[in-house]
Amino acid sequence: MTDNAITPEEILARPRVAPRYLILPDRASVFVDRAARLRQLAPGHALEPYLAFVALIADAQARALA
Repeated sequence: MTDNAITPEEILARPRVAPRYLILPDRASVFVDRAARLRQLAPGHALEPYLAFVALIADAQARALA
């Protein structure tokens, strides 16, 4: 087994890049995509009525955001 660990010096030598702390979803499609995914999962699922209901909520959220 090879040791792929890096030393503290190697870590300090790397360029410092500020991490992105928050990645926001695409406002235009987040709720539309969510509703589509819920509708895709619903048929035959034990929670089908609930998933369909939540898809309706996601549709309403998309309309409100628009």
